[in-house]
Amino acid sequence: MFKRILSALSGKKSPAPARHSDAAAPELNEGELITVYDSHGREMKITRNEWRDKVFLPNLQQQWGNADELYSLIVSGLNDGFAADLLPAARRLVEIDDNPERSYVVLAIVLMHNAQLDAAEATLRAGMAKVGVSGILLTNLAKVFAERGDQSAAESTLWQAVEADP
Repeated sequence: MFKRILSALSGKKSPAPARHSDAAAPELNEGELITVYDSHGREMKITRNEWRDKVFLPNLQQQWGNADELYSLIVSGLNDGFAADLLPAARRLVEIDDNPERSYVVLAIVLMHNAQLDAAEATLRAGMAKVGVSGILLTNLAKVFAERGDQSAAESTLWQAVEADP
């Protein structure tokens, strides 16, 4: 049962290969054309790289002091495949967010997307030290273990998450 839950949480159908490296994740095709809309609703095509440089990164800087907006942009950036650009913003969120559980989890997710599993685990453990054990922190820790291929640790941690927050 826990294997199916872990697969659903990680979005994978089969066990993950073990990755202990803190090497950067592979980049998406930065020259790919994407569709964007201007303030008047007109459709335009620009490269992912151009959108990142001219729109996304400046928006991150504009919201550097606003935890809620910064969080939203980080989540958007993860969905758009810009995880490599999000580490400074996610670390900043930990500094300014009144919701430490949210900020530690999002930093850990950004680290996981950048194949920095050891740092993601350390971040989640730091979050638990700050706010206490929670189902959300434990569930994300289980994802780290699953990414490493440590199903036993993933399952026991997921069980702890269920017990912490039924």
